[in-house]
Amino acid sequence: MSDLRAAGVTPTTPLPDNMLFGLVDLQNGADAPEFWLGAANFFAITQYNRSFFYAMSVVDLSRAIRSARAINP
Repeated sequence: MSDLRAAGVTPTTPLPDNMLFGLVDLQNGADAPEFWLGAANFFAITQYNRSFFYAMSVVDLSRAIRSARAINP
């Protein structure tokens, strides 16, 4: 993370400097791309399916499941 910070990347949540992240750009049609920080789990998903959009779908699904479990434990 320290290398990304040195390059001007500012995360929206606190992240440890010693953790490895990759900068992922997601094209958004005619709109500006979205930039995300991907950690080891994100890139592990892309070993199965190389699409960043597939990996982001897995991220979105996991967030929805976590949210539903918090409401209905």
